[in-house]
Amino acid sequence: MEIVDKGAIFRDVEEHEDHAFTEIPGTDTLYPADSVIISITQGPQKAIVSTTTGLSADGRGLLVTNESGQTTRPGIFASGDVVNGARTVVEAVAYSKKVAQAMHAYIQSTWRRRAVRAFCHPTGDICAHPAQNLPEMA
Repeated sequence: MEIVDKGAIFRDVEEHEDHAFTEIPGTDTLYPADSVIISITQGPQKAIVSTTTGLSADGRGLLVTNESGQTTRPGIFASGDVVNGARTVVEAVAYSKKVAQAMHAYIQSTWRRRAVRAFCHPTGDICAHPAQNLPEMA
């Protein structure tokens, strides 16, 4: 899987008897998305960092984020063991709740900016700013 600006690209793989996987060339499929949320296993994920431009990892292979879970690539958030290393479930859930709130705020902000731009005349001469009247996203 590869995350790109337009969504996520998935590639078919074939599993062998030894449980190794081989990618099948020519099977890339783009799934368009404004946002992509990845749920992965515990611990560092070097493949994600090496295949997704703009993500940085620390010396232990953990994703670098700020206190809200934003990674070094704008619009990409991370939480859990891939950020903090192995911790208790309680710690992971507490931090993930904080990150989920930051993700919601980011999506709301992005949606509002796009909506305001949609209300602007193409010449830029007339632009309504209805952000205070925009509905919240469900």
